[in-house]
Amino acid sequence: MANLREAKHWIGGEWSTAGTQRESIDPATGGVIGHYADGNAESAQAAIDAAQTAFETGQWRNDPFMRATALCRLADAYEARIGEIVETLATENGKMKYEAGFEAHFIARALRFAASSA
Repeated sequence: MANLREAKHWIGGEWSTAGTQRESIDPATGGVIGHYADGNAESAQAAIDAAQTAFETGQWRNDPFMRATALCRLADAYEARIGEIVETLATENGKMKYEAGFEAHFIARALRFAASSA
């Protein structure tokens, strides 16, 4: 696959490749479809600390509308790229595209539900 993807961690407002770099393999062909950072305990703790700091020092804690807006925008972003998400799920997991599509449509739905709970 010519267009290899790279998955990183978003921690504290920055992309990180902390942890071991691994290959993502297409189970149907055995070919490499991308790379990902397999995080470790340190990167997990950094993410937890960054999330806690953002919630405690930012406006998130006291502004449910801000939280709902962010979740709705994330849902919009998923919906805008649903075809790419389905393709990636099908390739990485060896699923039929209709199965991947069935799963993928729940992403935006779950985000909008969480937004309504904010």
